Amino acid sequence: MLIFGKIKHLHSLSTVKKPLINPGWMRSLLFFATFLLMYLLLNAVYMQTILATTLPFLYSGALVFAVAAVLIVPVFVVHVDAQSLQSLGFSLKGRLKDAATGAMLAVALLVVTSLILIGTSNLTLRPGIPSVGNLFSGFAIMCIVAFAEETVFRGYILGNLLLSFNRWIALFLSAFLFSFVHTSNPGISLAATGNVFLAGLLLGVNYVFTRNLWFGICFHLAWNFVQGPVLGFNVSGLQHEGIFNASVSGNRFITGDPFGPEGSVIVTILLVTSVVLLKRYYETHRYVSK
Repeated sequence: MLIFGKIKHLHSLSTVKKPLINPGWMRSLLFFATFLLMYLLLNAVYMQTILATTLPFLYSGALVFAVAAVLIVPVFVVHVDAQSLQSLGFSLKGRLKDAATGAMLAVALLVVTSLILIGTSNLTLRPGIPSVGNLFSGFAIMCIVAFAEETVFRGYILGNLLLSFNRWIALFLSAFLFSFVHTSNPGISLAATGNVFLAGLLLGVNYVFTRNLWFGICFHLAWNFVQGPVLGFNVSGLQHEGIFNASVSGNRFITGDPFGPEGSVIVTILLVTSVVLLKRYYETHRYVSK
C-alpha cells in the first residue's frame, strides 16, 4: 500500500505542467512587451473606427487596455506559465477585509488631499449636475480600469517578478513599469510620474504579502471613481464630469493640475506614508507570502 502510494505520488509529479519559459522575470518582460505591442496595435485599429470620434478618450483608452488584457493575459497564464487564472490572486475567500481596507484608504487619502487644498485656498468644490447615466458609465469604466490594470501589473507582472527577485526589488520593478505606461497621459509631469510610481508601490505592497488582488482592485476603483465622477478632479490628466465641480488654482506643485491630484506633492507625502505604514502593518502581523 505504501509503495503504491509513492508510485502514485511520483506519477502526479511527473504530470505537473512546467512553465514554457523560465525564469519569472523573463516571463514578465516578454509579457510586458507583448501586451504593449497588442495595446498599440489595437489602439491603431480602434482609431480607424467610428467609436474613436464618439467615445471620450478616458473610455477609449480603458476599453482598448481591457481588450488587450483579455487577449494576452489568459494566453500567458495558461500556456506560458502553465497556471490557472485563479492563481493570479482573484480569490475573495478571507480577503473582504483587505478589499474594504483598500477602498476606505483611497477615499481617506482623497478626502485629506481635498481638505488640505481647500484649506490652502487652492481648491473650490461646487455642486455639479451629472447625469445618472454618466455616473453609472463612469463607475463601469473605473471598474474596468481597476480590474484590468491590477490583473496586468500586480497579478501577472509582479507575481512573476516575485519568483525571481526578493519582494522589494520585484515591487519596485513592477511600479516602474506601471508608471512608464502612464507617461503618455495628458498633463503628465515629473511629479505626476513619481506619484504614479508610488501608487504602484502602494497597490502592490499588499500583494507581495498576500498574493491577492482585491486590496489593489478596490483601492484603484475607489481612488479613480471618487477622484473623477464624485469630486470632479482630472483623473490621470483626463477630464470627467462629477457630482462636484473641482476648481483648482495656484501652484501646480501643490495642486497637481492639469494631471489631477496625482501630480500634487500632498499626494506624494500621503502615498509615502501609506506605503511605510502598510509595510510595517503586514510585517508586524506576520503576513506570509504563499
